[in-house]
Amino acid sequence: MSHNEHQFLDRIHRELGWPVASEILQPSGAGPRMFAELLRRKLERIHRRCLKTPATPLPMPQFRARAREFSNTFY
Repeated sequence: MSHNEHQFLDRIHRELGWPVASEILQPSGAGPRMFAELLRRKLERIHRRCLKTPATPLPMPQFRARAREFSNTFY
């Protein structure tokens, strides 16, 4: 875990009352530990896939149209 990630977990522990980083990353009990491991694997796969596939920016007219559609869903 990087220093920034650890700082993030420390911050959400202080500000939101979440468990400390060690409890999140290495929970006690077989069930929570299994779910933490499954989540870690899934996030690693997503991260690897994102690194392989660079984002392709939309041309400005399409971007504006999608932004309007998105904002209209909330009003």
